[in-house]
Amino acid sequence: MTDQNTGFIEMAKELLWRGDTLRCRASGSSMYPFIRDGDIITVEPIIASRIRYADIVFFQSDEGRVVVHRVVKIKKADGKVRMVTRGDTMRRTDGYLDGRSLLGRITTVEKSGRALPVTRGAWRAVNVIYAAALPFSKWAILLALLPFRPRVYRPDAARPVDAYYKDGARNALIYEEAGNIIKAFKDQGIKTIALKGIFLAENVYKNVALRPMTDIDILIRKEDLARAGSLLNIMGYPAPPQYDGFLKIKSPCSVNSLMYTADNLRKPSIHIHWHIINSTWPLDTLAAGIDMTTIWRLARPVTISNIETLSLCPEHLIIYLAHHGLHHSFNKKVMVSDIVEAVRYYGSYIDWEVVMREGETFGLAFIVYAALKYVSKVSGFDIPRVEELKPARLGYLEKAILKDLDKGNCSYRLSYLCYLAAQKRTRDRLKFLFRTIIPSKYMLSHSMNIPLSEVSAAHYLARYRWNASRTRRSP
Repeated sequence: MTDQNTGFIEMAKELLWRGDTLRCRASGSSMYPFIRDGDIITVEPIIASRIRYADIVFFQSDEGRVVVHRVVKIKKADGKVRMVTRGDTMRRTDGYLDGRSLLGRITTVEKSGRALPVTRGAWRAVNVIYAAALPFSKWAILLALLPFRPRVYRPDAARPVDAYYKDGARNALIYEEAGNIIKAFKDQGIKTIALKGIFLAENVYKNVALRPMTDIDILIRKEDLARAGSLLNIMGYPAPPQYDGFLKIKSPCSVNSLMYTADNLRKPSIHIHWHIINSTWPLDTLAAGIDMTTIWRLARPVTISNIETLSLCPEHLIIYLAHHGLHHSFNKKVMVSDIVEAVRYYGSYIDWEVVMREGETFGLAFIVYAALKYVSKVSGFDIPRVEELKPARLGYLEKAILKDLDKGNCSYRLSYLCYLAAQKRTRDRLKFLFRTIIPSKYMLSHSMNIPLSEVSAAHYLARYRWNASRTRRSP
């Protein structure tokens, strides 16, 4: 999401929370043909208890994007409403969505100047029929093969030009809450390391308005997870569906985080990590090779919102940002700028010998080199000694990957191949491929945002179809 879209999200939230309606233009194809790219939609504020089956809802995803998808299932328990949404051209659902992420409901769709009232009358009936037919929809089968992207939205008028000020205002609220969280943890003896935006904006960019954020990323020790979860509950952050299952998970593994969303939608989400590896790809071998005690031992004191905490040392920060960016295919420009700004800020204080040694020890040597080469290529920023990070031996796969990256290409497929190449032993690569096809229940619970106990064969099938579709779409 661009800075302008970040500003739009805040504007949309403000309008809907005030009880006003929102009119904006659709962009994307995940609801084709019911909502086409360029159609005008009207959104009304609504509470979760009033949502009906087949309604088209306007919500914010865990990644911070604004999404408009159809409700295909509603579950009510203990006075809470949870719903499952799905795009009409998508081959899998979005997982469970609770009322805290819901922003509004689509009431009209304007096509060629004609407004269709989709919540009542004949168009309501069409919605219900369409939702029931989704599993058999020709669009879901045929269009999933085409290079469409998930539906996101932009304002009908010109995009906001004051994103800087909106990000600054939003980030000020995020920092206030971050200070509260870190202080609460500190008072209970829970040590924290500030990750990503919450650390970078204040301490590297030196201007909290320059680095957009949507949540607060905090690293804790796994043994502190239960206490941290209890404190977050007290502060208005209910436990996510996977919480109970993840308390029992053996660490380290691939999935090493939980996302807490507050009852108060004005509060940012809290992303609690207990390892620097966090992926639904099967990176267990890499995670096991990283000694988190070293990460904690070399962490440096830092101040976040006037509260003392810790940050990764410069060398571990470079490794972490390189891994994080490549893992996400550098799909946001801020992932490139984070690395550039970190290298520029720390400059000669970065011990590149330590980066090389720790990268090799962590099993991330190729990942770090590939990521930094790509960043240097697309940004034009000269990262010092980057060629010295190049592993001594490169196989055919690694050379092919670097050739693509050198062209400025970094796709989902290429990122996946990077992590396949990082598995040094043949048996580890075979395990990586096998676990991609048949992931653990923990991975499905995390990626689909459902309780561990609810993972079934149907979820495995949905995961397989989605991965196959996403791989085909990748250039």
